[in-house]
Amino acid sequence: MNEISFKSQIRTIPQKQFYEYVQRIGTKNSVNYPWTVKQSVFNTKAYTEAVQDCTAVGITDGMSVLLMHICPTRKENRKISLITNYIKNKINSMNKDYLQAIVLGSDDYRQSRNIFNGIIKFLEESKIPTSYFRKGKAKTHLAYWPTTDEWLISNANIKPNSQTKKNLKECFSEMKISELDEIV
Repeated sequence: MNEISFKSQIRTIPQKQFYEYVQRIGTKNSVNYPWTVKQSVFNTKAYTEAVQDCTAVGITDGMSVLLMHICPTRKENRKISLITNYIKNKINSMNKDYLQAIVLGSDDYRQSRNIFNGIIKFLEESKIPTSYFRKGKAKTHLAYWPTTDEWLISNANIKPNSQTKKNLKECFSEMKISELDEIV
């Protein structure tokens, strides 16, 4: 991968503000139940809601985004190779020099962990810089806002005017921020 000269931003926002963004993103760019590969969105902006034991993965090149929400209780989501092959096919049309990812969700039971860890492993092997947030303490919402190249994270525990880094530490049991991402 070539030298990357931009950073995606990660910001926590209260749910009320999240839903204001959602209205502007539009329902056609929403990843909805039953949360399989088929419901994934590939566009310039996207969002998903209520991630808890599921795994949400977003990959962007700053111009377009692939957003997935994978439910661990769905039989069709049990083969990680089908999920990673889908990701490979979609990112082929993206600028590989600028790919960055975010992964959010998971819980402690086996199938939930397997999906989360399988996606992280795939992204590492693909050398895609990734930030991740594991085991949220509340149902969490994720959106990609292209105007500012920004990942928006929201849940019921995030209050107005609170610091993103503090929110993330309080909302997730584990997290890792990529060198190419910036907490704002």
